[in-house]
Amino acid sequence: VGYYNAFCRMTVIADGGSTVSARGVCWSTSENPTIANDHTTTAGSEMGSSTHFMNGLDDGTKYYVRAYATNGIETAYGNQLSFSTNFIASTSGSWNDPGTWGGAIPDSSTNVELGYGITVTIPSGKATAQCKDLVVPSISCLNVDGSLHVNGNLLIQSGNDGNGSVINK
Repeated sequence: VGYYNAFCRMTVIADGGSTVSARGVCWSTSENPTIANDHTTTAGSEMGSSTHFMNGLDDGTKYYVRAYATNGIETAYGNQLSFSTNFIASTSGSWNDPGTWGGAIPDSSTNVELGYGITVTIPSGKATAQCKDLVVPSISCLNVDGSLHVNGNLLIQSGNDGNGSVINK
């Protein structure tokens, strides 16, 4: 799972009594997606596994995904799974402001990246800011006036244009 894309692997284990003509995955921000929603398609009658890429996703969004296979009789769907794309701060602002993240505040299961040249502040006196992994790119800054809990990895990048920074006040 990335900010704007994800991939998944699916396996066709039975043909349902008719040759499989297409298979893939379908996804939506609503539950129980079908091939009427966004989907990938791989033609062919092979049984077995294949990998499918979902592109053009929105960052910081929960998606539902199901594998499908179509034969001469019907389209059958696998179990529904869900995932969330990573958050990216697209504007400078407060960690606790949904506008900083495009509409929702990151939580402990969310991977987060500050946009290039963005400054995000974690204000004091608020609940602890949380995320899974956190990336601070070069010339971006995270001002920590309050509390931050990173449940995974913290990556502070540097480049020819400068270093990313985390300032703990």
